Amino acid sequence: MAKQDSIQLMTKGSVAKQIIGYAVPIFIGYLFQQLYNTVDALIVGNFLGQNALAAVTSVGSLIFLFVGFFNVLRQVQVSLLPMR
Repeated sequence: MAKQDSIQLMTKGSVAKQIIGYAVPIFIGYLFQQLYNTVDALIVGNFLGQNALAAVTSVGSLIFLFVGFFNVLRQVQVSLLPMR
């Protein structure tokens, strides 16, 4: 019975509270990803030079795009899986 108590229904309660509770972990994940890219650019720029910095910053946006894309795929899977 304890397992059923941990289920959170998105259709019950305040809509704004549900959306914020759902969006905050995603936002924190993206914030850490951006922080990682910034620290990576600072370290590479200070120790490896301009060419390495250009490579890291140009690829950083591509990695951020892939992370976002796979997060969307994960959310779609999580949304469709209970419908089975």
